[in-house]
Amino acid sequence: PGGIRAEINAIHLETQSGLLPGNIATFSGPSLDSAFVGQDSISATYNLEVLNPDPKSAGEFPVLIVIESADPFSYDQDFPGFVFPAGLLSAYFKASVTVSGEAPPFVNSINPKNGVIDTELSDVEITGTNFATGAQVTLIKSDDPGVVLEAANEVVSGGGTEITCDFDLNSSAGAELGKYHVRVTNPSSLYGQLNEGFEIKPPATDPYWWECIMYNSSRTGRNPIATTPDPTSLTLAFASSVAVGMKFCTPVVAENKIFFTANSGFYASTGSRVYCHSLETGAQIWNAQINPSNAYIRFMPGFAFYDAGDGTERLIVGGDQIYCFDANSTGTNPTPLWTYDDLDPTDQNWLGTQLTVYDGKVLAKGRSSTALYILDAKTGSLIHKVPIQGGFESGVSGKDGKAYTLGYSYATYLTYLECIDIETGTIDWTATNTYSSSHWSGPCVGDGRIYFSCYQGRVFCYATEAQGSYSPGDLIWYYQTAQGNPLNGGVAKLGDDLYFGAAFTGNPIYCITDNGDSASLKWTSSVTGYWDGHTVVTTTPSYPDGVVIAAETNSGILYFFNAVNGSVIHSIATSEQQRGGAALAGDYVVIVGGANVRAYK
Repeated sequence: PGGIRAEINAIHLETQSGLLPGNIATFSGPSLDSAFVGQDSISATYNLEVLNPDPKSAGEFPVLIVIESADPFSYDQDFPGFVFPAGLLSAYFKASVTVSGEAPPFVNSINPKNGVIDTELSDVEITGTNFATGAQVTLIKSDDPGVVLEAANEVVSGGGTEITCDFDLNSSAGAELGKYHVRVTNPSSLYGQLNEGFEIKPPATDPYWWECIMYNSSRTGRNPIATTPDPTSLTLAFASSVAVGMKFCTPVVAENKIFFTANSGFYASTGSRVYCHSLETGAQIWNAQINPSNAYIRFMPGFAFYDAGDGTERLIVGGDQIYCFDANSTGTNPTPLWTYDDLDPTDQNWLGTQLTVYDGKVLAKGRSSTALYILDAKTGSLIHKVPIQGGFESGVSGKDGKAYTLGYSYATYLTYLECIDIETGTIDWTATNTYSSSHWSGPCVGDGRIYFSCYQGRVFCYATEAQGSYSPGDLIWYYQTAQGNPLNGGVAKLGDDLYFGAAFTGNPIYCITDNGDSASLKWTSSVTGYWDGHTVVTTTPSYPDGVVIAAETNSGILYFFNAVNGSVIHSIATSEQQRGGAALAGDYVVIVGGANVRAYK
């Protein structure tokens, strides 16, 4: 009366071939109920899913299907004198199953995709297929396969589609900075690998990449993580042609890509664009227009790379709006992620100032606007619009929760240095002087002090925190160059020494030392010229005390100076005008100017 389901007590699958743990799988009670699909008067359908089979070899193997009756006493055999057994009866059915060879693991993703050196990561998730119980996860350094990091506490779940594990990224455990292949190896020794799926990075305070003009939001002009070769060993990796020839920028170098802006002349036009090239080959990946409204102003926009850790890497650039593009776009045109502009779309906007990104926030001001805009770097939404006194072309810096803006007011004929609390959007303090801030420089922040250059050949030092008798915002010292020419490119910092060059002809590269309450000249270079771009500093194996790198604008010669005494270590002729500075990331030195983007290593 109850149909076929009521007549069956259990279904057993039996094999002698080692396909199943214990060679038998039984479905009864709830498991049989869940397998039951439906029936008619003479048949029924079951879906029997055997979990965790354990085949020892491939081939065709027999399977015995045993259907066990629920109530044998309900059956009348009509044989006189036959005594029915006091137990359950079963019907048997022979079948076969084909076992194919084991498929190797396939690694699809890892989350997170990077970690910080000298830390530990817990509950790292790896997804894919064919992960077997007991699988081992390892990280293998892509450029040095001898560096192998083994995971711990691997747990396979999701029917072999997910592994959770832990990693020790401490240097003492053998971890090194760089990219790693993610390998999953089953107990059978079959493995799958996600090439360069994971990266070990330095602490967030010292980005591996050159992420904005002058390296980071502090604008120190030095990448302490770079492994710059000795200048005399540098060779040209590539010179990649770019049709648009005027480039007023130090490039951004991040995730094996080079980003820079270019224009047909000194003033912005509809031809103003941002470019992305491969760091490995020099080939152009994409470019985008950033001034379709044809705003007309001196072209020196700021731009910055931002990795939010959400799988999307962003390139944020000032144009007639603030544009955010997917940095990993492919094809000629990049994927736009967001734009922001509450200024008049035909005004001078963001084309002439140096924006930056600090702690997931864009810090930007328009050339003629008297406000600091703090935006969410992921979404472009406005967080704060802070009224400030100084506009003009100078940039914004960020450090320790504070934004520092530098700008000149034609109304008061003063330069304003203003400190803004990024979290609250309030101004902490304002300092002024009667010297006009330089064009495309941003303040350099470090060691409780802020340094900036001006158009009249001075470098200023103000306190950003209480130091002795100095309160935040107090002038500590200024240094006046003998020539008094514009210091357009800002300053670079290594220890207590500051490095900078001046525009117009006949100027040396300067090194001055911050002595605490004053500054003194340490050296000037014997080479003189027109230094319109940013001077940067690094260390190399043979010059651990520093190498200063600067490009002479008119000749296009890239000079390498000894940071201790200013002597010329090496020079490279680019044979085209250079109005920017070098970017240093890994073992690359990258510069853009004239008709080319060049990389040396």
